[in-house]
Parts: sequence; C-alpha cells; structure tokens
Amino acid sequence: MKVFFDEDNGTAIPRALRGVGAPNADILFPRPGGPILPGAPDVEWLEFVGRNGYLAISQNRHILDVPVEREALIRESCGVVFLANGEQPAYRALQLLLNRWDWLQTLDANETRPFAYILPFRGKAAKVI
Repeated sequence: MKVFFDEDNGTAIPRALRGVGAPNADILFPRPGGPILPGAPDVEWLEFVGRNGYLAISQNRHILDVPVEREALIRESCGVVFLANGEQPAYRALQLLLNRWDWLQTLDANETRPFAYILPFRGKAAKVI
C-alpha cells in the first residue's frame, strides 16, 4: 500500500509509521527534495496521488467543498481518507491509523477509485465520494 500524507497532518505521523515499520507501506509526505514539496497546492498533490496510486490521508475536509479540488480528486481517481477532527493531538491520529490499518489496506486494495471517506476518531467511517 502506498500512502501519501497531506501536509496538514504534519510529519510526525508519517515518520512514526515509517519508524514502526507499518506493514506493506510506502509512506510519503511533502518534504524538500520529495516529489511533492511543502506548501504545494492541494490540486498538485491530488494529481500526484491519483496518477501514482497512493491512498491519501488528510485532515483538510474542505477539499470536498472547494470545486477545483473536489474535481481534481474525482478526475484523477484519487482515494482519500479524511481524519474527522484535526484538533486531536498527533498521537491520537497515529493511534487511530494503527488501529484501522487493516481497514485502510482493504480499502486501498478493493475500493473503486475515486473515493473519499471520513474516518472519525469514534465510530464508523463514512463514504462521501
């Protein structure tokens, strides 16, 4: 599974997942010298995610409300999981992702793209695209 973390997640979560050896994962996030630079517009990383088969993790649900960004998500056949509340500390988001890792792998392997889910810290994930 190839996972791209939107910049709004920070770097601690993807670095921690790399550090613990998240199973079957190629983990990317915006960084100097990387394929997506810090500060890149959402449309740019959505295009990268879709064209390269990454599952994106984001805390920016406003992507769904901005027409050009929502259109890019759909046009580029992206798979995106939005964490429901960006106000949680990073360790809680990391805990959520680790607890739902098997679900993320299944989603990535079996869900027809484009798709977008909202993954709450409590309760079931909801498909929004």
